[in-house]
Amino acid sequence: MSTLLVFPSSMSDALPFIDQARSFGATVVGASSLKHDPNASYCDFWLWLPGINEPNFADSLRNALFTHSVDGIFCPNNVAHGVIETMIRDGGIKARLLDLPFHQEVARYKNLELRAETALSLAKTISSEAGYLEPLDVAAWLHYVDPIMGQSGEAKLAALIGAMASAPRGDVVEIGTFFGKSAAWLTLIARGLDTGNVLAIDPWLSQEAIQYDAPLHVQCLSSGDYWETVAQACVMNLLPIASGRFNFMRMTAAQASPYYESGSVHSSAFGTMSLSGQIALLHIDGNHDYRAVARDVEIWAPRLVPGGWLILDDYCWPHGDGPRRVGDKFLAGRSNIVSQSFVVDGALFIKLGDGK
Repeated sequence: MSTLLVFPSSMSDALPFIDQARSFGATVVGASSLKHDPNASYCDFWLWLPGINEPNFADSLRNALFTHSVDGIFCPNNVAHGVIETMIRDGGIKARLLDLPFHQEVARYKNLELRAETALSLAKTISSEAGYLEPLDVAAWLHYVDPIMGQSGEAKLAALIGAMASAPRGDVVEIGTFFGKSAAWLTLIARGLDTGNVLAIDPWLSQEAIQYDAPLHVQCLSSGDYWETVAQACVMNLLPIASGRFNFMRMTAAQASPYYESGSVHSSAFGTMSLSGQIALLHIDGNHDYRAVARDVEIWAPRLVPGGWLILDDYCWPHGDGPRRVGDKFLAGRSNIVSQSFVVDGALFIKLGDGK
């Protein structure tokens, strides 16, 4: 296993690296020039090193590398990183110096710009209206949702931009929200395009999440005691961007149906939000059992307005065929009102005709 020196381990940027390195089985030797390093206890070993401007810094660093058999150095301080880089280049020490966090961050933002341009290019193949969005806006949306756990791939996120851009005004409804990655994405798009308010529906209950049509090992994944935490995590993820445009109902899609008809929804976390009663985009990603998906579509799809979108996630799913069977049945029975359909990242996108 690798042994890594983190210097200075006292910096805030050091702690995430320490946690990640130890989770991968690496031995972490922390070091700083402070007498009391707040992060020392997170390291396997810790030692004091003189400041980089002290005459004995090079010898002290060399001895530390030899004593602990260090093969890599993580240095989150720009100035210290430059000093160590020079020492390695001049042959003063032999070690692998990991990338500076600053350089990694710059590269990450450059990559966000490229990803946003790629997403918009795909979105514009679905609707030219997506061209009214700025790449910087999409980059900011990606930056926000990246840390949120979820399985919506980049192509699907781009397709959602295109779908929303060509959708009429109306409510955006999501059934099955989990940590809120796609809900946050839909909220950001709906705000950017002024489509309408976003409503998420999810009971966050183990007994509702178990997918009995799937193999036993898939069923077991839903039977944990983590659902309350996931529900709270979703609230945390949406609170900063809700701005009166997002709310949720913690219940099944069937239970939520009569409340939707009231024209508004209230929650302690997000307050009261009005609803139009007409759905511009319906994203179904709840329980994937055939009966569950069929019930969600039966109850909620009739509320789609002409030109609206129905999106069935996991239409292509290796653990069951519920979404596929429902999607195929919907397409076969309503071919006269479907103007467009395609599959992206395993999700089936269906656009209804505008009725003209």
